[in-house]
Amino acid sequence: MSYGFVVANDANEIVIDQDFRNLEIIQSGTVAGNNGNFTVNYPATEFALAFFEVGLNEQFAFGQTTTTEARWYANRLICRYYICAPRADGDVGVAPGVAVFDSAGRCVFSSNRDYAKVLAAANLPGGSGAYDVSHPAAPAGSLVCGAYLGLYTAFCNSAWPRVMRRLNDTTIRIESGPGSAVAHLQGVTYSDWGPGFTSPTYGYPIIFGA
Repeated sequence: MSYGFVVANDANEIVIDQDFRNLEIIQSGTVAGNNGNFTVNYPATEFALAFFEVGLNEQFAFGQTTTTEARWYANRLICRYYICAPRADGDVGVAPGVAVFDSAGRCVFSSNRDYAKVLAAANLPGGSGAYDVSHPAAPAGSLVCGAYLGLYTAFCNSAWPRVMRRLNDTTIRIESGPGSAVAHLQGVTYSDWGPGFTSPTYGYPIIFGA
C-alpha cells in the first residue's frame, strides 16, 4: 500500500486497508419461501452476495444472484438472510466513528456500517452420486453463501439440482434435490433438458458467515 493503514487479524489476513472493499450488509431480515423456493429483491448494486440461514439436516441449494435479486432453495418455511455488497460511494453514515476510503473516494470500511463475519470457507468438489465433504467448523444455524448450481441429472422436461445438506458443524453432504427447484434457482421455465447428465467435476466454493 502507498498510504493509509492496515488492520490484520491473528492469521495475518488483512481486514481493513485502503483497497480492501468490505462487503457491507445492504439488506437483511427474514423472508418466507414458496415450497422451499426463496427470492429477495434489493436496490441495484455493483454486485452482491446472498447469505442465508441453514440448520442441521436441512437441504439447500444456491441459485442465481444478480445485482438486484437473489434466489435460493432451502427446506424450511422462513429464512434469515443478509445481502452483502461493496459500497460504491463515500457515504460513511452519520454517527461518530472511523472510516477508510480507497483512491476513488469509495468508503471501504466504516464503523457505522454492518459487515458479514466469515466463519469458515471451503471448496466443494464436483462429481456424480451422493458423498460427504468435510469443512472447517461452522456452528449450526450459521449463514451460507456460495455458487454451487449444478444439475444432478436431467431427462426430457424433468431435472434435479445438486443440493447440499448440513449433517453437522463440519460436514456437508452433496446429493440430489427436488426437481421442482431447478426452474426457480436458474430463473427459467422448464423446457426439453435433453438426455440425462450430471454436474461437471470442478470445485465449488461455500462460505459460512454470521
